[in-house]
Amino acid sequence: MAMDVIDKRIYSCNEAICKNIESLQDNERGLLSQNILSQLRNFLECIFVKIYVASSNPLVENEYQNIKNAIKFINTLQGKYRFLNQFHKLLQISVSHYTLDPDSSERLMLKYYEYLLRIRTFMKDNYGIELLENLHKFPLNTDTAFAEYYEAIEKVLENRDAIAQKMNQHGRFYIEKLHPVIVNDVIFYEVTFIPAHDKSSKFDRIIAFTKQEISSYYAVELHLAEFDIQVLERRMPIVVIVDWNVSIRACEFRNFAKIFGYSQEYEGLKEYSNLMEFLTRSRMNLVDLMDASDKFYANCMTYIREGTRNNLISNL
Repeated sequence: MAMDVIDKRIYSCNEAICKNIESLQDNERGLLSQNILSQLRNFLECIFVKIYVASSNPLVENEYQNIKNAIKFINTLQGKYRFLNQFHKLLQISVSHYTLDPDSSERLMLKYYEYLLRIRTFMKDNYGIELLENLHKFPLNTDTAFAEYYEAIEKVLENRDAIAQKMNQHGRFYIEKLHPVIVNDVIFYEVTFIPAHDKSSKFDRIIAFTKQEISSYYAVELHLAEFDIQVLERRMPIVVIVDWNVSIRACEFRNFAKIFGYSQEYEGLKEYSNLMEFLTRSRMNLVDLMDASDKFYANCMTYIREGTRNNLISNL
């Protein structure tokens, strides 16, 4: 299967999706969603095969085996590829085994809009391929009352230099909610979080905004900055997340270790900082790591143990 054949199949799926969007009529969004969802898994798996081949992996005669190999390969890629894995898992659940009614398809399509937009950006940035050209025509039914508010926030987030220069506080927090916001085909996140200590309550909640994809599995260290925006002739303060990293609390490691009869300190170890850096960069959690292939797991353990004097965390 040559690369031009793979591209042709991607474009074929893309055309079917775009035609459905173009044919949208009033009160037919549910039916439209049903038609699009039936195309999405093929579309995504063709993209998987393209990434697989572009990474110098060989193809075989069996087309189904190529797809299986590509899926397995993509599962070993993390960071910027992780959203593709997440999208594929969602499609396996929602598309593979059920014939969805129009209302359910519509809700799923609204949920998947973010993934489709990210695929469009990913394919253009990495392969120069223009896909989902008319995605903006799919009605999101977003609340227009918040449109001006979110547009003002997006303008602040666009000014990366100003954000980088204004960082003024940081701390360790638990992420309670990540709400994607789409403004003019740009994705950013409304993040709700609380301080990572035992006495936090709902009254300690903070809301901030970022274009970065933040993991919400564990406590994170957030670097924050404050800005003002102009909405309806009024100045309003907002908090922006400048940077972040996974920062699991030492007490959580200690409590986990007690299950196995250990009583040790884990914070401050080189293994700890290596593991936190890996979880931040990969967007994985520890269950993903343990569920990975033996080869992938072994490579991760080598990385986590790099430059260390002991292996308390990896042994745990």
